[in-house]
Formats: sequence, C-alpha cells, structure tokens
Amino acid sequence: GELKLEHGGVIPNLKMSYVTHGKLNAKKDNTILFLHGFGMNHHQADHLLGPGKPLDTNKYFIICADELGNTQTTFEHSTSPSNSGLKMKFPAYNARDMNSALYKLVTEGLKIPHLLAISGISMGADHSVQFAVSYPDFVDGIFPISGGALWGNQGYFFGAFAESIIQSCAGWDSGNYNDNPKVCAANGLSALIPYFYTRDWWERNIDSPEAYQKWRNTWGEYYLDIQDARDLYYLYKSGGLGWIGDTPGFKGDFMAALKSIKAKTLFIYNEDDQFMPPEHIATQVKAIPNSRAVH
Repeated sequence: GELKLEHGGVIPNLKMSYVTHGKLNAKKDNTILFLHGFGMNHHQADHLLGPGKPLDTNKYFIICADELGNTQTTFEHSTSPSNSGLKMKFPAYNARDMNSALYKLVTEGLKIPHLLAISGISMGADHSVQFAVSYPDFVDGIFPISGGALWGNQGYFFGAFAESIIQSCAGWDSGNYNDNPKVCAANGLSALIPYFYTRDWWERNIDSPEAYQKWRNTWGEYYLDIQDARDLYYLYKSGGLGWIGDTPGFKGDFMAALKSIKAKTLFIYNEDDQFMPPEHIATQVKAIPNSRAVH
C-alpha cells in the first residue's frame, strides 16, 4: 500500500522483503522483529537463529526484514530508489519512515497486532529505540545490540564524508546512472571500515598486507562490493533527516523522548565500541525507565 513519508513524499506501492523463522503461536504474542545493520540484509542474524540459540525458534516467531531503501544488489528486496525505477526522484526518507514501513509489514502484511520484542544490530539497534518511542504500546521489550539513540562523534562525521566520496566518484552521474558503479558504493563504505572492529582487533589480526587483502576479499563478497551506489547514498542521507531527539510530539527534548519508552530495554554493547561509547549507553539507561545494559 501507500507509505507517507515524514518530509512530505509518498511511496505509492510499498514492497517489503522479509523471512520468518519459528512458528507464530495462536495468541500471536511470541513475535520478535530483528532489524539489520547499515547496508546489511535479513541474513545478518542467521548465526543467532535456531533451536536453543539466542533467537530461539522453538519459542519465538522471528521476523527478519529488509528495511525500506535496502541497499544490497544480490537479491530482490524492499522498495528502494533503484528498484522502484525512480532513481533520484525517489522521495527522501528517514529512520522513522523506515520504522513506519516495518510497522505496516507487521500489522498490515502479517496481521500481527503486537510484538514481544524488537532487536537489531548497529543501525537496527538505533531503529529499535526509535520504534519504542514512536510506538510505545506496540512492543513489550527491546534489546539493541551495539547501537542506540546516541552516536559518538565519528557517527556524525562519516555520513557526510561518505556522501561526498560517492558524489565525486566516476560513474556516479549525479545518481542518474543506468549501470551501477559499485566501486562508488565500496569507496563510500570505506569511511566505515576503521570502525567495523575495535582498534585492538585490527592490531592483532590485520598485521600484514596479505591479512588485509584476505579480510577485504571476504567483506567484499559479503558487504562492500554488493551495494547499489544510489540506494546507499539515500541511506546515508537518511541519517541527517531525523533522529530520536526530533521525534514529533517531544518539542526537541531528547531526554523526554527516551523517558517516554514503555518497553523493557536491554542494551548489549562493547566497551571499546568507537561508534557507541559506553558513556552514551549509560545516558540512555539513566533516562529510559526499566532499562539496563550488559557488555
């Protein structure tokens, strides 16, 4: 159906791609929605899924969806600037629009009126917190992994930097190309590479040019070299078009938005995370009722 966007645009025929695991019970009260990270897809949580695993398919019905604007080129996916055919005429969207699309998928597409929990990694973790603010009575709990409502300074820098890399790349053609210049997307994502792991991890594991090339080839096939440049550009832009602090109804009061969260909240974080420093997690735990964090 139609998806109205926060900045005035409209997507007339929204399509959402997803996969489910486990079985929906008769009461429809065992559903977990899992949200992928930046530039990823619905397979990101595969290692966490299965009988007896953290996302236990013997107990829960788990929806792994591709978010609005999904950027990878290796399969058919949710509506995006490129697969819609609109190219640079595609309307601008933000994180709340991405959540609105997910809400439509769950409630209208799958006819599920309420969620037991929402989780996600990185960007998906950010969106799970926004979800709990935007739809306070829709979900019982959230458990963001390596993400949340506050980024470190690097998070605010890399978006604009990556956009400029993509725009200055040969083959970009102001985003109106016909043949995807995948090197532009790979170069744009390179702004993120230093933060994929901790500084200590890089020092211990990437200790030679050969080690880096092996890592690069693996991540190329999995992530870096399978992106649509235009879709990725829109995704980067979405980060600057809204955050939890400007959620409608809170008059720009970030702390008030966090305090409005009714869902039980568990942050799972890494003390050495360069995007989400521990002090930012602590700020959110202090503000959100019934919340805690583990690392």
